[in-house]
Amino acid sequence: FGYEFFNSHGNFGGGVLPNTSLHADLPVIVHASGLIGLTLYLLMVFKIFKQSWKNCNDKRDKSIWIFCILTFSIFTLVGRITNTPYAISLFILLMYPLSNKFTKEIT
Repeated sequence: FGYEFFNSHGNFGGGVLPNTSLHADLPVIVHASGLIGLTLYLLMVFKIFKQSWKNCNDKRDKSIWIFCILTFSIFTLVGRITNTPYAISLFILLMYPLSNKFTKEIT
């Protein structure tokens, strides 16, 4: 099930590796919550991207979606899950195509 979320500093590799913390997002999630947490996280992200893509109506929406998937892919490899403003801004921007759907339902 994993260990504490921000406690990877020196607590992985069985003491063989130097006293450093994990950097990339996926190893941080596996260390924090195990394979179950990684699976749930990836399912959540996949569902958000899928819903956003289904509601892309025009070229601008699709370009925002492509920007978000590229940004998410790069930052997942670099490691930005512990940076809250990045995560919030990415998912708010990713939900932009859904805002078009809700405004159409209201009017």
